[in-house]
Amino acid sequence: LSILLVNLNLADLLMGVYLIVIAIADEVYRGTFALYETEWLTHPACQVAGFLSLLSAQVSALLVCAVTVYCVATLQCPSAVPLGLRCLSEPSVAGIACIIVWIISLVVVTIPLMTSHLVLHGRTGICLPLPISRDTVGGREYFLGVMVFNMMLYALTSAGQVYIIKSLW
Repeated sequence: LSILLVNLNLADLLMGVYLIVIAIADEVYRGTFALYETEWLTHPACQVAGFLSLLSAQVSALLVCAVTVYCVATLQCPSAVPLGLRCLSEPSVAGIACIIVWIISLVVVTIPLMTSHLVLHGRTGICLPLPISRDTVGGREYFLGVMVFNMMLYALTSAGQVYIIKSLW
C-alpha cells in the first residue's frame, strides 16, 4: 500500500511542476498576455505543462481509486480479501499495479500529442485541454470520454470512501 501512496505523491509532484510552469508564464506575460497569447499557446512549455497536468490527474485518479478499492476489500473481508486484492500489500504486486497505472495514464495523455486532429492542448492560457467552448475542434469527443471515465472513477472512489467512513463509524 505504501508503494501506491508514494506513486500518488509523485503524481502530485507533477502537478506542482505544472503550477510552477504556469506561475513563471504568468510572471513573464503579466500585463502583455494578449500580445503574446499565440506564442505562449504554441510554446513547448505550454504543451509540456498541459501534458504534466493531465498525467498527474490521470495517475492520481487511478491510484486513489485503487487504494480505495483495496481498503474497501480489506474492510469487507479482512481475513481473506476477495478477488485476490490482498496481494496488493506485497511490494512486487503493488509495484506492478503502479507500473500499469502509469502506462495506462501515459497512453491516455500521449494520444492527443501524437494525433494531429486532437488539438485541444493549446486552446487555453493555462494549457489544459478543456473541450468546453463554442468552437467545434478535433478531439472534443476524446477528452469528453476521458472526463466521463474519470468521473466514473471518482464516483467509485466516493462510494468507497463513504463505505469506509460508515464501516469505521
